Amino acid sequence: MLTMERATTWATPAPSQARRSCELMKGTSSPVTKNAARPAFEIPVQVLHREVDGQMVLLHLESESYFGLDEVGAGMIVRLTELPFDEALAALANDYDVSPDILLRDVHDLVGKLEEAGLLERVKNAG
Repeated sequence: MLTMERATTWATPAPSQARRSCELMKGTSSPVTKNAARPAFEIPVQVLHREVDGQMVLLHLESESYFGLDEVGAGMIVRLTELPFDEALAALANDYDVSPDILLRDVHDLVGKLEEAGLLERVKNAG
């Protein structure tokens, strides 16, 4: 079990460690960080989203447009916002008994609708 003292010590590194951590986060010193795959999509900051019982609601706070997603749609959005595109498709193909062509069509349809409504954005230079 992690004690509070250890957690506090870990959370407040020495200044030289903090500088090194910042360099790693910027991707200036670590080849792993530079090549780390990023999710394909993100939910914009002006969109409120909640998952409830496997379903998801997305509400654009400025335009007031919203979508309610069933478990399959919510699963697609979760995978696409957590994984690079190819990995998200592979995970979805593993989750659902569907042909790759139909899966790709359904993902593109959903993404297109959500992007058009401003509820989902592509991550630049993502995997």
